Amino acid sequence: YKRQVYGDAVNLAARLEALAKEKNVSLLVSEHTGAKLADPSLLRPVGNTAVRGQRQPLDVFTLEDCIL
Repeated sequence: YKRQVYGDAVNLAARLEALAKEKNVSLLVSEHTGAKLADPSLLRPVGNTAVRGQRQPLDVFTLEDCIL
């Protein structure tokens, strides 16, 4: 039995994961996730990026001093 997850959030996560590899960073978050952080000063802008499957380009960020 194989479980699969579908939906906009899952697709966006997959796209950000691939984009993180292209940008050579450990983690990328969208503007929506970044807005929910307790300390937004940790965000470093990567740019406004067209993400496949999204209607509008998104502001994308990486986290400074983030231990993964």
